[in-house]
Amino acid sequence: REVPAAKRLPFFLKYREHPDELISKDSFSEFAAAPYADIAPLADQFSPAKVKEWISKKETNQTRIGFYGMMLGLCGTKADADFLKNEINRPTETYRLGLDGLMAGYVLLLGDDGITLLEEKLGQNTKQFSDTYAAMQTLRFMWQYAQNRVSKDRLRLAMRMLIDRPEFA
Repeated sequence: REVPAAKRLPFFLKYREHPDELISKDSFSEFAAAPYADIAPLADQFSPAKVKEWISKKETNQTRIGFYGMMLGLCGTKADADFLKNEINRPTETYRLGLDGLMAGYVLLLGDDGITLLEEKLGQNTKQFSDTYAAMQTLRFMWQYAQNRVSKDRLRLAMRMLIDRPEFA
């Protein structure tokens, strides 16, 4: 019989970035497969400083960056929003894994005020769609899971920006 995620996840907290890669992967896979409703209550067991360290380290597996961004949004304070904004706006030549999670963390910290950054990304008309797509995914995430952090009207207004862009509409 499987133990419910809400009871199982606290055990795996201490192994997230374990030096043994197999242990670390196993721990992270537990969080990656868990529903948001089971992860959010664990926010007080995450260290914002540690999460920022993991996001910043080049050695951190890129598939974890989005999760860590979201966790910083849950466990951090508004003061951590600047860190996330810098990570979101960091120039890159390639598609960035986890950008939507970094954006979600930013909006979780700032609420409706965080949507302004997403609108900037939605308004960019570049050939590289990764920022736009990540912003769109973040709006969907906020709508589905975190409506208590942002207003539905604010989410609707931001998403409407894509109506005139057939590649996203």
